[in-house]
Amino acid sequence: MILPRRSFERVPPGREARSVYIFGEGSRREFDYFNYFKELDSRIKIEVYKLHPHEDNSPLGLLKIAEKCIIASDENPNPKCDFIEGDEVWIVLDIDKDRADSRKPQIAQVKLKCDERSALGI
Repeated sequence: MILPRRSFERVPPGREARSVYIFGEGSRREFDYFNYFKELDSRIKIEVYKLHPHEDNSPLGLLKIAEKCIIASDENPNPKCDFIEGDEVWIVLDIDKDRADSRKPQIAQVKLKCDERSALGI
């Protein structure tokens, strides 16, 4: 078989793999669980945020942490994550009822804010 002529011009490597950024409410189990998947497929780069015990692990708290890690702003010119179009952000929550069922409105707010950002292309 005759192959077509190839260019031997060096080009900088491109980023082909999609990234998934995961923010979970647990500081240990969720981190360990999702880290397991990091090495299974080279086409997907998984980054799991390690929540510190003093950080707010409520649904809205996780959204704020994710925004701080991903979205550049005047207060945060160098976010931790190299987020580009096609990447995904996952906020992982337990949806078990708590005593006062106080998480349900927060989860609805997170969903609304994520929908708004998605519609804006952010």
